[in-house]
Amino acid sequence: MPKTIAMRARSLPYNDKIQEQILRFLSNEIPHDFSKGVREINLDLTVREAQQIYTAKGDGKISQMAASGELQSLHQRCVDLVKAVEAGYIKVNDQLDRTAQQITEAEQEIYDELVSSEVEGLRRIDNRGA
Repeated sequence: MPKTIAMRARSLPYNDKIQEQILRFLSNEIPHDFSKGVREINLDLTVREAQQIYTAKGDGKISQMAASGELQSLHQRCVDLVKAVEAGYIKVNDQLDRTAQQITEAEQEIYDELVSSEVEGLRRIDNRGA
C-alpha cells in the first residue's frame, strides 16, 4: 500500500490574463454600477450582479441618469433616508422604553399605596404582608 500520494500542484498562469480581460469587458460594457451607484465595477461583483447591471445598461433612461450623475444622487438620497429611518426607529424605541419604565414605576406606586392604605380585604399579591 502506498504511503504517499502524488498530487499535481495547482497552477493558474492564465488567471491574471483572464481577470484582466474580465475587467476590460466590464469597463467597456458597464460604465456605471446602476445597483449601488458609488461602487467601482471590479471583480467583487457576483455573476448575478454583473448580469443585472449589464441588463439594466440596455435601459436608456437608467444609462442617462447614471451619465448625468442623477442616479448617484438618487442612491445617496436612498442611503440618507435609510439612515434617517434608522435614527427615528432608535428614538421611538428609546421613548417607548422610557414610557414603559414610567408606567412600571406608576403601577408600583399605586400598588404600594394600596398595600399601605390597609383597605379591608386587600392582600399583597406576593404574600409578604399576609
